[in-house]
Amino acid sequence: MKAHAVVPAHVGAERLAGWVPCHDVRDAEGRLLARKGEVLSVGAARRLAEAETGEVHLIELEPGDLHEDPAGERLAVAVSGPGVRIRDSSGGQWALVAETRGLVRVRVDALAAVNALEGISVYTLYDRQAVDAGEVVAKAKVTPLVIAEAVVREAEARCAAARGLVAVAAFRPLQVAAVAPASLEEKARRRFESALREKLAWFGASLGSLAFVDDDPAELAGAAPGPAAREAFAHGGPLGLDMASRFPPYRADQARGALPE
Repeated sequence: MKAHAVVPAHVGAERLAGWVPCHDVRDAEGRLLARKGEVLSVGAARRLAEAETGEVHLIELEPGDLHEDPAGERLAVAVSGPGVRIRDSSGGQWALVAETRGLVRVRVDALAAVNALEGISVYTLYDRQAVDAGEVVAKAKVTPLVIAEAVVREAEARCAAARGLVAVAAFRPLQVAAVAPASLEEKARRRFESALREKLAWFGASLGSLAFVDDDPAELAGAAPGPAAREAFAHGGPLGLDMASRFPPYRADQARGALPE
């Protein structure tokens, strides 16, 4: 690529076509003639050459160069892993969104390797962050207006080696068994169960059983769980416990240690 600081009228429209302005270009009356980053068409180059503009800074693409738009799109495609799709571009950056509700998975080392390339910028949400379908999980951007295609190819290769930099793993539709203190009154039990079912539903899970057990060491942390807890385990599959704020902390920890594998 070549950088130029020229007066368009002195260069001529034929030569300006295909160049990229480094800033918005306006005529003497303030009318916009060309936007920063656009590839000048023949018509835009003619308007620029015929107007009184003063000095303008532009980039001339050479063989092996890519404009930021096709380069950014290629980068976004390479970054996207399973459960992620490209939504759109705005301001030179491409938004990647979750196709489903689930957990964001980020290839952290590969992400760092790609971002180490000059002119490449990819930023994501945190690894293992829960997201909803349609939520933006990452953005990809080629920072300069023009970049060497070799840099983009290297970024694509590093992304391919990691099978994409960011993915969204859909929540599995699990059935959950829960245990809560028997000391809860009936109204509190109903409220607790309703809130629990609502939270589980967001994650695609369902409440298989809910047991209210006595708050004592024999029931919570004996050699084997108590009868009520065993009944919950038998029907629940993966076990969800909401004990940290309801049982005393030391007993909640004991109970977790007593759960069956």
